[in-house]
Amino acid sequence: MKKYFILFVFVISGLSLAAQTKTLTIAELVNNQLPADFKQNLPVFVKWMNDDQVMLKLTIAPDKEASNYVLDIASGKYTPATPEQLKGTLPPFRSAFVKDGKLFYREGTQQKQITQDAGEVKNPMFSPDSSYIAYTKANDLFTYHIPSAKETRLTFDGTNTTLNGYASWVYWEEIFGRPTRFRAFWWSPNSKKIAYMRFDESMVPMFPIYSSEGQNGFLEETRYPKSGSKNPEVKVGFIDASGGNTTWADFNDKDDQYFGWPIWRKDGTSLLVQWINRGQDHLKVYDVNPTNGAKKIMYEEQQKTWVDLSDNAGERFRFLEQQEAFILESDKTGWNHLYLYKNDGTLITPLTSGNYTVLHIDLIDEKNGWIYFAAKGIENSARTDFYKVNFEGKNLTRLTFGNFNHNQVKLSPRGKYFISTYSNAGTPPRMTLLNTDGKIVKELGDAKGPTMKDYSLAKTELIRIKSTDGLFDLPALVTWPLNRQPGKKYPMLISIYGGPNAGTVTDSWNWSANRQLYAQEEMIQVAFDHRASGHFGKAGVNYMHRNLGYWEMQDYMQMAKWFINNGQADSTKICITGFSYGGYMSCYALTYGADVFTHAMAGGSVVDWKLYDSHYTEKFMDSPQENPEGYKTSSVLTHVDKFKGVLQIVHGTMDDNVHMQNSIQLISALEDKGKQFDFLLYQGGKYINTHNPLKPNYMKKSYAYYFALLLFATCFSNHAFSQTQPVKYKLLINEVACSNFDLVKNHPEDVTRIEIELRNGTPFPKEIFAFTSLKKLVIRDLEGEFLTGNFAVFTQMEELIIEDCDDLLTLPESMGSIKTLKLVEVLENFSLVNIPESFYDLPLLQRLTFSISSDRVSENIGKLTNLQELGIEFHKKKNDNNIYFPEEIIQLTRLKTVELAAMGFPNKNTSVSINNIVASAQAKAFLKTLLK
Repeated sequence: MKKYFILFVFVISGLSLAAQTKTLTIAELVNNQLPADFKQNLPVFVKWMNDDQVMLKLTIAPDKEASNYVLDIASGKYTPATPEQLKGTLPPFRSAFVKDGKLFYREGTQQKQITQDAGEVKNPMFSPDSSYIAYTKANDLFTYHIPSAKETRLTFDGTNTTLNGYASWVYWEEIFGRPTRFRAFWWSPNSKKIAYMRFDESMVPMFPIYSSEGQNGFLEETRYPKSGSKNPEVKVGFIDASGGNTTWADFNDKDDQYFGWPIWRKDGTSLLVQWINRGQDHLKVYDVNPTNGAKKIMYEEQQKTWVDLSDNAGERFRFLEQQEAFILESDKTGWNHLYLYKNDGTLITPLTSGNYTVLHIDLIDEKNGWIYFAAKGIENSARTDFYKVNFEGKNLTRLTFGNFNHNQVKLSPRGKYFISTYSNAGTPPRMTLLNTDGKIVKELGDAKGPTMKDYSLAKTELIRIKSTDGLFDLPALVTWPLNRQPGKKYPMLISIYGGPNAGTVTDSWNWSANRQLYAQEEMIQVAFDHRASGHFGKAGVNYMHRNLGYWEMQDYMQMAKWFINNGQADSTKICITGFSYGGYMSCYALTYGADVFTHAMAGGSVVDWKLYDSHYTEKFMDSPQENPEGYKTSSVLTHVDKFKGVLQIVHGTMDDNVHMQNSIQLISALEDKGKQFDFLLYQGGKYINTHNPLKPNYMKKSYAYYFALLLFATCFSNHAFSQTQPVKYKLLINEVACSNFDLVKNHPEDVTRIEIELRNGTPFPKEIFAFTSLKKLVIRDLEGEFLTGNFAVFTQMEELIIEDCDDLLTLPESMGSIKTLKLVEVLENFSLVNIPESFYDLPLLQRLTFSISSDRVSENIGKLTNLQELGIEFHKKKNDNNIYFPEEIIQLTRLKTVELAAMGFPNKNTSVSINNIVASAQAKAFLKTLLK
């Protein structure tokens, strides 16, 4: 049925409204549709044009959409970016790309397909002089010489288990890193040679990953070395770009070893190859001669626990341009710092030292003698700041300011200026331009919109909790319930990751509609970091050696207990949730830590470290053969007898990293012990996408879990979210449905919203009157029965919505607390005559919506003195084209909005009596026009 809605706003002059703090509505938060000007978009950094100009994408009035502008720093003026500035300044434009597995080359506007065969091209990469493109195809290495248009195959033994220039899975995932896209070849600086790695995976165990797609399904096979299993055998070789024989580096590929990301010296005379033993506690960096493969040690490092081989694809070393030296990053002292070395490996001087962590170098300014870098822990381990230090390791200077987390810094090419995007737990992000003396040059943006101050937002703060042994002040980021009341206990949701050096707690603005929703629904939300999360350097991370799980859980339990004893957390509703390592910790919390934690959602979980890959696991745990007791105590399966609480297990069927084998073994162990749990299975879900294409459904399940189990603890049983029977009644708790009143009868005070669907003549449930804390009631499809019962018990009810109730003849008495009343499509021949006097005696009523087929709005409407919004649906009576308003409507002095829907009236020649609504003749004419 098509409806014609007419909106008319009454402007009440002379009415002064006191300023008040507003609360965001559930609809605004659930749909993430925040009020206008609540937030503002910060400029987006595009690029530095030079040291004095920067390109930003932003909105400048009267623009409606963001555009690219160039900021001239000296004048402070913005000018629109030109096409030339957007393209860059390096013509002719060249690119190599892959489309449908084929290699293409583009120069300017000309495009050419290079490969024609069936082989799938991967990782095309220009040589430094752009004369060649190197790539892999069918696990062999190729080059394409652009001037001669010649493709050359460099290797000839590529198979499913022999990979040339293409990394084995464990190298890609754990050593080189996912951004490398399996690339395992490196151009020499003079573009004449390529260094590459050859992987023999034939001895690596095959792990089958089953897909249920189609009629017969299929297996995806991955060479995946579990802890203690055989790793791929690796060779490092050199070959001319034009082809020929490979010169192999002087390593024994049969040794149990790993190779890190190699780096060419700038003059191309040697390749620095990082080597580490299987135990990962002895790193050697070799200078390897590309002509004969000879090697010599350039740098060596040993630690009692482990040395990280993964170094962000070669960022361990930074070679200088103007002197024979390099800068090394190392955490050998227990904190990651910078060191200046001669090119032969002789230490010149430490550049940084102390109990803080250098994160990364942004610029080495040799001309002026400064190194610019980011670090955390000098001011606060939960904040990142920007610093500079000279080449003597002196004059360390903080360039950022205030008690903020400056986690995004963009430094100009020569280090004259930088842009910082910063925030803290109580301050929305801002963007500022500074010079490298730390002086603010220009404020660029503030994410806080002008109307944000008008709303009551949940408080978020960083707190510190002393560890049980007194050695660490553990950080927690907490968002408190919006209207926290002294003495009241609240459910707590703990979000963690947990792994070594993988902290998630930062003193940053983390407000979101989701967090606000949970805060308004009275949930404590926290993120915990343990002693080995990185806040306390490598010295803290070392606690995890041969003992994953133990210290993290000790610290998490201590922090949860603090909130129970000091932070009003309800000890019966302590939920922990995480993915991957966070999933492991969540499962461990309901087994080993079940005396503290009561609920958990665990996604993509490792449950036994014997089931995870060799390089990652053995770095911390050594092998299962070397450390059987550590593997036993760290396993979730070991502690299944202690399991209690409510656990939801989530896994993707084709997870190629944390295999579903983990969850299957946990489920089997729980079933053997007669334990109850929930399991969500995602068909085809990979490790990195289980929460992406499947996110909408997963988020619904998360909402259901949190609301039903933590906020209300009313709607959950082992089958509460998998009902197969038609729903007769359902409790709708912030969009979380529960169909059985019996599940909630023990906690009626927790139920604040109920939605009832009465199908096929189902009687109105008398159980509803037990829920005296009810604030919102929705009733649909009431057939054959009056809406009866003692509504006087609902002293807190603010919103009543009745829809599609054809047999409703009367409304209940005693509804004095209602602020919103909606009667939607209630009767075909509905008349206000049938509504009791209590309808017009609702002193708090602010919003009223109803439909009528009478020709008048009842004269008693003037009694609704607080009414601000009025919606009326007029149903045309036979041979009547008129709509009348009573004089009493002018008594509604607070009325701001009237929404009219004329049902069945012609679009033209509708006469309307509007006497006494407004005094203005123009307003009368305007309303008449709208109704037409």
